[in-house]
Amino acid sequence: MAILKHVPEILLYSKCLYILLIFDYIKLKNTIYFMKNKNKRRLIIGLIAIMSYIILYLLFINSKANEADKTLYDTINNIFGLGINAMTIYFVFKTYKKQEEQIDIQKIEIDESKKELEFNRALDIINRKLEHTLHEFKRSNEFDKTLFGKYEYHCKWLITSYLKASDESSISIEVFLKDKLISIPHRQKACLEVFQFLSGQFFLYANILVTYNLKESDKHRIKEFIMLSISNDLTDIISIFHDWFLPEIQNFETYNQSPYLKDLNRHIKMCTSFARSEYELFIEEYKLVKG
Repeated sequence: MAILKHVPEILLYSKCLYILLIFDYIKLKNTIYFMKNKNKRRLIIGLIAIMSYIILYLLFINSKANEADKTLYDTINNIFGLGINAMTIYFVFKTYKKQEEQIDIQKIEIDESKKELEFNRALDIINRKLEHTLHEFKRSNEFDKTLFGKYEYHCKWLITSYLKASDESSISIEVFLKDKLISIPHRQKACLEVFQFLSGQFFLYANILVTYNLKESDKHRIKEFIMLSISNDLTDIISIFHDWFLPEIQNFETYNQSPYLKDLNRHIKMCTSFARSEYELFIEEYKLVKG
């Protein structure tokens, strides 16, 4: 019955094994789940080696050894115990890192879900406002002409006419604008009304886009949807007015005397800021003009 006197040691080693196998079982199980098959085999072999060592140490070696040998075995045993503790710490650390990664993934998924919800809310509001925009754009005004008509027969007509004239006779922008815009006040007024209306509507949409927590790609998608809903070529029309016409318009002697050209200049620039997705800049410019 020599083994009975080793009951305390049996309990001690059983406790070590318990710590290794059972300590934070759920975490250890998750770690093993994500381990590769090769690592799983190494873990199983390691556990079998530990259990075999404990059994051999308790039943055979420690019971028959003299005091000097026992001291050596105890030293080896202590070193082996440190190894067990190191393995336990390693598995706990691996589990912690894996759970940390899972938490980060969950945070990303939650954030993406929130942004998707924000996108749907923003799109719903913009759809309702867009109905009003399109209604006003095509509604008859006091001159019994729609803003859409002015857009087609003045703003868009200026560009198509210039492109046609430049192809046929290489006419300069300066000469063309002097004949087709600068000398025709009612056309200046029509263009101004169109761009005033657009900048006012864009102001509403820009505030929605900066208020909601949207990804830049989603903001761009919504902005493109707005522009295309108003007119398929609206982005190009705004760009050409800004890049081609404005530099020339500002050089005419009548620029400062015209009741329309300065305001037309301002509203074209604001519409360009919105078209280029510069929403914060557009809002500041609009508030300055209206303030």
